[in-house]
Amino acid sequence: LHIDESYNEIHYENAFVFIGRKNIRDGVAFSTNPTAFFGENKTVDTSKRAEDRRQERLGDNVLGAELLLDNSTYSLILSPETLSSTPRYYAKAAYQLNDLNTDLSLHFFGTPVTDFTPSGIGLNISTTLGDALVLYSETANRWDSFGNNALNTVIGGHLTFPDSTNLIIEYNH
Repeated sequence: LHIDESYNEIHYENAFVFIGRKNIRDGVAFSTNPTAFFGENKTVDTSKRAEDRRQERLGDNVLGAELLLDNSTYSLILSPETLSSTPRYYAKAAYQLNDLNTDLSLHFFGTPVTDFTPSGIGLNISTTLGDALVLYSETANRWDSFGNNALNTVIGGHLTFPDSTNLIIEYNH
């Protein structure tokens, strides 16, 4: 028996609190998700379709809260242990820009062992043009304990044809 996720979630009006093993997923890209900070170092089954790889992976032990407002969502997640066995935190602010038909999210990630200075920061932007085209960009910058940084970006699009065939094109840098 293999269990990827098992968590309890309670909500009151527009606030949610959860605890347990949860697979934290962010981003819309298929080839990679730079801002999926909890997905780092996870073993994935490469025989599965790209969309299923991050859906069906082992979750992390987390305690989290989300606040949903009209056009925004705020999240804070704490994980006492991960695959790297280092406690981590993750904060996200997501905004829906209705006039532009665009979603924007800011991500902060770090380890609270010494302080809460982020060791990673990210930005996701996606927009829908018509009924069939989604354009997106995900960018994340990570810092290690020596001050080195690594920038990872994916830019792409997803076009659905009338016969439900999908064309996905991405550039990963």
